[in-house]
Amino acid sequence: MFSFIFMFVIGWFPLLLLIFRANYILKHSDAYTMEQRFRLAKKFVRVCEVCTNTAPRIYGLENLPPDDAGGYLLIANHQGKYDALAVIRAMPSPIGVLMETHQSDKPGVKQVMSLLDGEHIDLAHPRQQLRIIRSMGEKVRDGARFLVFPEGGYDGNRNSIQNFHNGCFFSAYLARCPIVPVLLVDTHRSMNRNNIFARVHPEVHFLPPIPYDAYKDLSREETTQMVRRQLIDAMTVRLAARGETYLAWDKDAPMPPAARKAYEAELRAKAAKARESDI
Repeated sequence: MFSFIFMFVIGWFPLLLLIFRANYILKHSDAYTMEQRFRLAKKFVRVCEVCTNTAPRIYGLENLPPDDAGGYLLIANHQGKYDALAVIRAMPSPIGVLMETHQSDKPGVKQVMSLLDGEHIDLAHPRQQLRIIRSMGEKVRDGARFLVFPEGGYDGNRNSIQNFHNGCFFSAYLARCPIVPVLLVDTHRSMNRNNIFARVHPEVHFLPPIPYDAYKDLSREETTQMVRRQLIDAMTVRLAARGETYLAWDKDAPMPPAARKAYEAELRAKAAKARESDI
């Protein structure tokens, strides 16, 4: 958490300048293309990365559908405040983001969301949710790309993928578009750690897209579970390559004692390894 606070302590001036610049562009939006707005949004991301000593590693850009192939939906697991920024940083083309209203109204976040023509969803109002999901589907059908986090929240998720809400997948059926699963690894470490001097390398993995024909005959819940399973399998393989074990657990229930013990042992081992590398 200290890294998140430190970001504002040392980055308040460039962030403030970017907020003023973004507000000016939004007031004169007709004079600026979406690509220009996207480049400014990436500057927000860059300031946040420098202030938190974050250097993301990006994989699978070749799996993204070409820009002239139409819009698509990006479905990612959720770990922390840096998640949307990580995907924006990785994307070569503009994307919109679906975000909860109380998160998207914060200074800086509000400007980035507006620059990218994102959607704000209120989880307390079902009718508003349906309207926003329909709006997102129509935008994707017209060629836009949207990032969605079906887990809804990220508290305590870390590298464990929680249950997905299937409502947002209605947009994919409405747009008849490909779904691109996006695996985020260690992104929670960017803004949720106390040691801001050690550089972190969160990972963004774009998995092969799922074409509309592969899920058009499935129910929304079946499609949701198919995407979630692909992300879990990819996370399992990625962690295994680092000598770690994927720990599946429900954050709404107490973590099993055996899993908690194994998880804490892994954290201690990683901390010891980091100390050795610093010597």
